[in-house]
Amino acid sequence: MADKICKACNDTIIDREFLICSNCDEYYHLKCTYISPKLYYLKSPNKRRQFQCKSCVKKLQDNDCVLNQSSPLTESLETATRNVTTRKKIFTNKEASNSFGSLSVDENLEYSSLTSSPTHVDIGGSDLIDKNTKDCISKLNEKLCELQRKLDNADKEIEDLISENYILKKK
Repeated sequence: MADKICKACNDTIIDREFLICSNCDEYYHLKCTYISPKLYYLKSPNKRRQFQCKSCVKKLQDNDCVLNQSSPLTESLETATRNVTTRKKIFTNKEASNSFGSLSVDENLEYSSLTSSPTHVDIGGSDLIDKNTKDCISKLNEKLCELQRKLDNADKEIEDLISENYILKKK
């Protein structure tokens, strides 16, 4: 078997932790591709086989730019629309903060929007996850305080209405 030589550093590859470019079939050390062993083992074998070196990626990008300049606008528009993420906007009726209508189920929608914020982080970003979690918790605590305040206001308003109703019934 022939020795495997890393294209980036021209050293012989002796361990099993290497990648082969799917376009040019050249070998690369993990350290030369700036991929950690942890991330390497997290990738599926299919993802490892789809690795492309920097020079091949650059060639593909250059070729893509040339193709896009000569291709019709509709083709590039179709590819652009495939990459668009659409989101449904939620409309809610806002009422005065001291009315009963403001104490609705819409509070759950705001909570779900807080918890569904993107939390995708690369390996090694655990402190970023912790910061995101702390931010989420602080937002939820603020929301909880606001809901408690609204509940207290509603209780007070209910008591006032009950007493007013009692007085009106007596008359």
